[in-house]
Order: sequence, then structure tokens, then C-alpha cells
Amino acid sequence: MSNEELTISHYSLLIGENMFLDDKEDRFKEMLASFIADTEKLLAKNPDLEFYAFAINTNIDYGEVLLCLNTEESHAQAIQRYKDNGYYHEGYENDPDIRYNPGEWQFLGYNQDCYILPEQELEEMNAADEANDWENIRREIDDFSTRLFKEFIQSEVFKKIPKTKDFKLSLIDHEEDCIEGLERAELIIKTINK
Repeated sequence: MSNEELTISHYSLLIGENMFLDDKEDRFKEMLASFIADTEKLLAKNPDLEFYAFAINTNIDYGEVLLCLNTEESHAQAIQRYKDNGYYHEGYENDPDIRYNPGEWQFLGYNQDCYILPEQELEEMNAADEANDWENIRREIDDFSTRLFKEFIQSEVFKKIPKTKDFKLSLIDHEEDCIEGLERAELIIKTINK
């Protein structure tokens, strides 16, 4: 098996046998519909903006999935904040860990519906983890968010997002670095384009 196949296999782009997502197809459809509606609202409120990056930023431990977009203007403001606070270093403008870090973006978590499961249900699963396999549950949440990413970037509303020529996609968990999120999105795009 190639490294690419191992990586794709690791992220399990399709939801298969699941411990808790078996009955979550309705939840998937609800979240996808919410993502589309929230993006339509954002675009309607900001018709003149052009975006250089889109990310789905997840926090798997909390079952949180955030939609994120950024503009060149917002990136320039983030760089200025670094300069103003004495943290700027030469090359920060193009540093992927700055440029593609959703935590620095203007539109971080613009979606209203961001939790795969109610927080209490996740806490109960986590508490029961001593006897169960929390890593399998985390993997299933990752699969769910990956599937949301894959479906959303093929939606009509996503096609309507005004994009720069060098527009980038990212699917990143808060534990990953920005390069991993960009690479992960590229792998998913390759599976779509096959």
C-alpha cells in the first residue's frame, strides 16, 4: 500500500461500520444543509469579498466542526497585529502556519450549527472510555467531518464563493499543523477528481 493510500485509509473518507454514527445520517444531512445556508448568508452579507482560503477546522475531542474563510485584507491585518505586538518575523506573509491558520482568520466558525453530537453525549462517551476505545470514536468523528468537507466542497454554494487564483482548501483538526490540513484537503480533492 502506498503512503497516499495509507493516509486516505487513515482518514476513512467513507463512513462504514460505526460505533455511534450508524443512526447519524439525518444529523449529517442537517449539518450539510446548515453549512450551505450559513455560507449563503455570509456571501449575501459580504458580496464584495474575495477569499484566498477555506477550511473546515475541527476539534475532534469536542465533535466541533467550524467553517472558515479568509481574505487577503484580513491576512494583512493579522500580519500587522504581529508587527504591532513585536512578534513579526521576515516572511510571515507567506508562512503557511500564519496564512492558513484558521485561528487568525476573519471568518472563523461562521456556521451556527457546529457540533456533531450534543456535548453531554460526547462527555459520556469520553467518560466511558476507560473500558471502550475512544480512538475509534474519535476516528468516526473525523470520518464524519471529512465526509462533510467532501460533500460541502462539491456543493453549488461552495462554487459561488468568490475565490482568488491561488485559492486553497484545508481540513484541519486543532491538533494538526496547517501544512497537514492543506495536504489532507489535497488528498480528498484527488479522490473526488478520480
